[in-house]
Amino acid sequence: IEYHYSHFLITLVSLLDISLRLTNTVFCLGNRERDCKFDLITKNSWVVRTPVAGALEEISKLIYPHKEGRNNFVHCGKTPKIASVMKSEYLNNLDRFSFIEMCGKPVVDRKTLELAYKGQVKKISARLQDETNSVFDVVWEFFNKLEPIYENHVATLRASS
Repeated sequence: IEYHYSHFLITLVSLLDISLRLTNTVFCLGNRERDCKFDLITKNSWVVRTPVAGALEEISKLIYPHKEGRNNFVHCGKTPKIASVMKSEYLNNLDRFSFIEMCGKPVVDRKTLELAYKGQVKKISARLQDETNSVFDVVWEFFNKLEPIYENHVATLRASS
């Protein structure tokens, strides 16, 4: 579970970086990819006066709570503990029971433990699906704000050819 959540975090947090690079490209700002930082892009005089800046801000707000977990995983190798992420004492207890079972002295029957984990996986999946839906909505809005600028640049390039 924690491995999959870690992958989710990496993908989620990367969306802001990708959006910043895409904005840099569409607006023809000329920054190197590695220089496409939030403030540099959103405060650019061409970007700041468009709805794209606000859309990037919304993506940032949604992603910000996940940055520390992603950075701890990517830069320090610390896998996020799903029980902490979910703020679930129940999951903490299941982890303890699983650890005790691995040590050879089960406290809870294995089938009961598996059923309990299955129930928690459903809750985790539902929460991640809710977050995914929120991200989809915000990124969709970003593309809707960016598309007219892109179309305008394309039209300008075609007219000058």
